[in-house]
Amino acid sequence: MVVAVAFVAAWNGAAEAQTLAFPEAEGFGRFATGARTSLASASVYRVTNLNDSGAGSFRDAVSQSNRFVVFDVGGVVTLNSTAVVSSNVTIAGQTAPGGFALYGDRLAFTGANNSISRYLAVRKGEAGTREDTVNLSRGSNIIFDHMSVTWGVDETFSMNPATGEVIDNITIQNTVIAQGLDRLGHSAGGLMTLGEGSRFSIIKSLFADNVTRNPKVRGENEFINNVIYGYETAGYIMGDTVNMSSHANAIGNYFIEGPVDGSSPFASGTPQFEIYGADNWVDGDRDGLLDGSRITTYPGATVAATPFAFPTTASMTAQQAVSFVTQHAGPTITRDEVDTRIMQGVLSYGTLGGVILRDTDLFPTFAAPRVAFGRLADTDNDGMPDGWERSRGLNPASATDWKTLSGGYTNLELYLNELGANETASRWTVASGTWGGAGSWSGGVPTFSTAAAVSGTSGLATGQALARRLSIGDGGPGRLNVTGGSLDIFERLHLGPSSDGTLSITGGSVAAGEIVLGGLSGTTPTAGILVMTGGTLQAAFIRAGSASGRFDWTAGAVHLTASPNVAVPTVVGLAGGTIATNGFSGTWSGVLTGSGGLTKTGAGTLTLTGSNTLLGNVRVNAGTLALNHVAAAGPGTILLGGGEVAFGSVSGIATPIVMLASGTLSAGGITLNGAISGSASHRLGIATTTTGNLTLAGSLAGFAGTLDFGPSSGNIRLNASAATGSGTAQFDLGVSTAAIRTAFAATVQVGSLTGGTGTKLQGATNDAGAVTYVIGGNSRSTSFAGTITNGVFTTPGIVGLTKTGTGTLTLSGGSSAFTGVTRVSGGTLSVAVLANGGTASGIGSSSADPASLVLDGGALHYTGPAVTIDRGFTVTANGGRFERHGVGNLVLGETAAIVMPGSGDRTLVLGGSSTAFNSISAGIGDPASGRTTLVKDGPGTWRLGGASSFTGGTGLRGGSIVAAASGALGSGVVTLSGSAQRLTLVSSATLTNAIVIDAPAGVVGSGLIQYEGLGRGVLAGGTITILANNPAGGIFGSTGGGELFVSSAVVAASGSRVNVRTGTVTLGGGGSYQYLDHGTGTLRVGAPQGIATTAEVFLAASGPAVFDLAGFDQTVARLTKGPAAAVTGNSSTTRDATLTITGSATYDGVLQDAVLGGTKRLHLAVDGGRVRLNAANTHSGTTSVGNGTLWLDHAASLGSSRLRLLAGGTATLGQAGSLAVTAVEFAGGMLDIAAGRIEIAAGGIDPTMLVAQLTAGRGAGSWTGGTGISS
Repeated sequence: MVVAVAFVAAWNGAAEAQTLAFPEAEGFGRFATGARTSLASASVYRVTNLNDSGAGSFRDAVSQSNRFVVFDVGGVVTLNSTAVVSSNVTIAGQTAPGGFALYGDRLAFTGANNSISRYLAVRKGEAGTREDTVNLSRGSNIIFDHMSVTWGVDETFSMNPATGEVIDNITIQNTVIAQGLDRLGHSAGGLMTLGEGSRFSIIKSLFADNVTRNPKVRGENEFINNVIYGYETAGYIMGDTVNMSSHANAIGNYFIEGPVDGSSPFASGTPQFEIYGADNWVDGDRDGLLDGSRITTYPGATVAATPFAFPTTASMTAQQAVSFVTQHAGPTITRDEVDTRIMQGVLSYGTLGGVILRDTDLFPTFAAPRVAFGRLADTDNDGMPDGWERSRGLNPASATDWKTLSGGYTNLELYLNELGANETASRWTVASGTWGGAGSWSGGVPTFSTAAAVSGTSGLATGQALARRLSIGDGGPGRLNVTGGSLDIFERLHLGPSSDGTLSITGGSVAAGEIVLGGLSGTTPTAGILVMTGGTLQAAFIRAGSASGRFDWTAGAVHLTASPNVAVPTVVGLAGGTIATNGFSGTWSGVLTGSGGLTKTGAGTLTLTGSNTLLGNVRVNAGTLALNHVAAAGPGTILLGGGEVAFGSVSGIATPIVMLASGTLSAGGITLNGAISGSASHRLGIATTTTGNLTLAGSLAGFAGTLDFGPSSGNIRLNASAATGSGTAQFDLGVSTAAIRTAFAATVQVGSLTGGTGTKLQGATNDAGAVTYVIGGNSRSTSFAGTITNGVFTTPGIVGLTKTGTGTLTLSGGSSAFTGVTRVSGGTLSVAVLANGGTASGIGSSSADPASLVLDGGALHYTGPAVTIDRGFTVTANGGRFERHGVGNLVLGETAAIVMPGSGDRTLVLGGSSTAFNSISAGIGDPASGRTTLVKDGPGTWRLGGASSFTGGTGLRGGSIVAAASGALGSGVVTLSGSAQRLTLVSSATLTNAIVIDAPAGVVGSGLIQYEGLGRGVLAGGTITILANNPAGGIFGSTGGGELFVSSAVVAASGSRVNVRTGTVTLGGGGSYQYLDHGTGTLRVGAPQGIATTAEVFLAASGPAVFDLAGFDQTVARLTKGPAAAVTGNSSTTRDATLTITGSATYDGVLQDAVLGGTKRLHLAVDGGRVRLNAANTHSGTTSVGNGTLWLDHAASLGSSRLRLLAGGTATLGQAGSLAVTAVEFAGGMLDIAAGRIEIAAGGIDPTMLVAQLTAGRGAGSWTGGTGISS
């Protein structure tokens, strides 16, 4: 039926003056405003990754309203659920470098009012449930442009309002709706059944390879200049069974049947579906030619005689539409493999294509990562490239000028509109000239919507040059010389596509999404040469279009703008080039040759895969350089100025590595043959996770920094030159499970060593040879908590450890089981665990043989708990030190021998801070030729329990030595000095050494030389010389009920004092000293004149004192006492003893015969000087006075003693009371009564004789007699 009156819509004339969504927008949705709807609230959102969700993802980008969505990346996003677009969103897919596709689930525009979606591929795919690819169930004012919508399992593009909802003012233009999957028998292009009166347009689009619904339509529809290919059961369905009023203009459309015979192009019409049809064609013969016929019938529908008053007028014929649509439909800036194949099917005019069951039948790897195109530089991240902004007079550093409106569009939209416009062509038309000359181009100076072609010579020195695509050498040889300014090619820059083409960069910058070098003229390769002698090239994807493509790189920098894939031969000039990876990672597979080198900067990984021969050095300043070929770095040197060099699984690389700054090497189970060198400030991380071996075979001798194995959890093996190690490097094994081992027997220099509990130092892997690790050459102090073990060969070779240098190596682990020798040749080896021979410990599990532990000039520190072990040790001619720190006794048991091998003098130093009885049970001897000297320093205590024969003497310079056996200190001189606190004898030990006391520290209240315990310790033989007293404590003492017997002569320098501080001390060797101070306890004479006769004896300085002559006569210069009680007596049971005082003194103590169980008398002789006796004495021996004066200041001063006055001697009564005198013998002396009186006992002296001998001046003195005396 034909009606004469067309449906007339009530169009608002003012609407025609509205701003289009973009200049090419058509149809009912042409006024969609996108994010411009609410510009004040609008923002720019950059899609920066291909993740399904999260910051920077497409899903996140469209999840909120009022966003301009631009793309820093191109590629495929695999959706795990439906992505939903919000209202007022502009999706600018044209900005995606290389195109952008969604895969795996649907994209929903329900509620996405006022949205603009351009240049986006949505490919749902077979996986998952029966769903549409794109669906819209509510929304208005939406335009879809240059979309590609495929692989729906229900509808491919569905617009079907939900109950009570409205869809209105929709445009689909320049879009591909194709390959509805027939897995469930429902391959459908689009159910586009809007409500009555609701309007939508489908313009210049393609429906392809869908069984039906191409589309199925209800509502008010424009269907203009579309191509429908490969339909089978139905093309355009006109309403179908629903009796709803619908109106359609179908003008200039071409229906082309595919390999399967199709039905009517227009089908299933209803009388309520009114259609105006004009210039619609169908080609159903599938003969490979476009030779169809005009469609004249629209079955079942009501045909209108004139078009309805809809906004769009057909701009081309149906035949022109085929050409236009196949060229421009879909995301055509970079057309992907799906659309390319679909268009090939269309252009086969019936011989190719067809309905598919599953997407994976044709495109099994569609979702796999693909080569990334570069993004043009956008400094302020506002979505507009810097070059475009400069070309428009905008500021590339301003992140706000994108919002400024001009002609109804924001600046950002002006850029998007230019980039998203249908592509035009412009050719260079002059032999030579400058890029910006308008008359030099057939289609005007190129813009981002232009495919530009140059044959001839063009130059760019200033300003900004733009193009969507640029071919140089297209239709004739071409050359472009860039000496300044900037050239930005959004998509492909092709040099030599059909004729030779050259791009020369000497200054300025050139940027392109993709660069292709070379092509074909027929079958003849054409040359594409990129020459760079300066300036900057911004790119990521550079590939060869023929074997004649080449990159000549003399100088300048390549800045990567996406993950790189550079696959062209590259000749590097002498000055070399710089590659800035800028956080991107990818591959340079083109072979690098030439005399120059490369410098890599920026984060990201650059992988070199070619067999390169460039002669210069390869420098890495940041990021990672991955070498995936044995010759990838060429014959030069790798200069590591930061970042990382990754060797992957490529073995045998021999390129030397020189450190310019700290960096990292990573590799698998391979061998690296290159030498590694670097200074002390450099830290080289070595990372491997191999359970095999990362073998370092190049020399490490030139490396003085830190070899950081912390990033490793696998094995690092040293072989060949590397097996000698580095005596200046620090080997840091980190805190994971890194292990260092060797391939064969070796002596490995390790400057210093650190590592956590899970790390290992091991022996050889390939033979049973012995390995020695020489640690400490750089003299740093470090700690290693891991384990040291023998080799891992079938028959494990032994491992030994030698500590050198001046630093400290702390072995805090206790599970090392190596069985070789531990040698301490320098510095300090500190261990936390010692154990019996054969048991794992800090120094391994070697036997108890002293040869297994050698002190060879260094120090061994033990810091662990109390332990008794059977391990001895050896001291070489270089000497050694053994220190104990910590709590509890360290006991080297009876079988722990100490060996002094060879010849030459040596010194064994015992030290540490532990005050426990740390013991050495074995004696210490001399070597076969030479002497051993023992030194004790530090505040701790060492106990020597064996009889020693060493002759080099002992220096006690700190802390204490306990001599637990006679001869424990050998036969040399013992010198106490410095911080020495005490020389202690126990177990009745006898020392025959000469002793020198030279201002040692001593201990307050104790003797410097002291006997402890019951029994007697003896100092016999050599002289005890006191050069300077200790500032604290005494010289001699005893505790525990025993006695220190000093039979050695004691000689003190002028001013030095002999101190007996506590306990019982017997002096029997005499000597020469002025002062003898006694604190408390018993001072005993051990031989006639056992105390120096010049001594001034001071008793009871700190407590009760006994001065015991013990049956021996003793002469002293003075005898005085301190505040405490003092008794001078005789403990002998066999001999009387005489105390002779030769100097002046006042003695306040008691003189008595028997002390300490003695039975014999004490005699007192005053022989020079003036002696006062102030106490009540009880001695009964004779008190004689000769050549001096005895003052008797107490009535009992003489006790029961007989007073004998010799020639020159005077006894003076020094108090007014009476003096009891048993007897007085005058032998030339005098008795001076002074102010006192004498009481003569019965039978005493004759008064006449007494009177005759009294001196004058007796004053009022008197005497009285008794029995036998006449008065």
